[in-house]
Amino acid sequence: PDLKDAVRRALFAGEIKAGSFLGAEKDLVHKYGAGRHSIRDALRSLNAVGLVDIRRGAHGGAVVADGNMDRFAEALAIQFKLAEIGPDQILMAQSAIEGMAAELAATQRTPDDLSRLAELLAQSETLYEDPIAFSRNGLAFHTAIARASRNDVLVALLGTLRFVIWSSRPRSLPKVAAKVHGIHRQLFELIEAGRAQEAGSLMRNHIVDIRSQHLPGKDGGEPSQCC
Repeated sequence: PDLKDAVRRALFAGEIKAGSFLGAEKDLVHKYGAGRHSIRDALRSLNAVGLVDIRRGAHGGAVVADGNMDRFAEALAIQFKLAEIGPDQILMAQSAIEGMAAELAATQRTPDDLSRLAELLAQSETLYEDPIAFSRNGLAFHTAIARASRNDVLVALLGTLRFVIWSSRPRSLPKVAAKVHGIHRQLFELIEAGRAQEAGSLMRNHIVDIRSQHLPGKDGGEPSQCC
């Protein structure tokens, strides 16, 4: 069997997991009946997709890598761009992901999660005149809600979308920042109170409102983002 296919199948079948030792190069050559060059190419391919780490030395070999949800977030975002995924589709995906995250956060959040959200809210009140800092604070607030959902898939998906939806040069007026802060405070209060459906609905409306107002205009200019 082909080494790459065999390792993939074994992973999804639950036969191997992070940290599993696949063998030294010479062992893999013998096991798969392939030449060293073919085995090395296969291991490089598996390493490139984050499935295998290669340990050097006398006791080295191929080991199933630890999971890293952020490892390919930017790469997937790049593929979205290359595939010309439009802003409407991105908006719908963000609204669905963050709406579900807010609902789950209302029932799964811990005291530490609430403390983190409260800290970010307090910071944001001081940043109305600094669009870049305010935008970074908004990203951190939305990410903290996703983490409070205790759903790693939602966190990973939002991590990918951040490369698409958050501008590197955000522009926002203080009055817009104040409005966003007010909505964030409402989200915090709903999550703190465990009101899941209301938190999810508010988050979805918030995403649609912000993105619909701050997507690039007809002139193709840079979007003004604040959250």
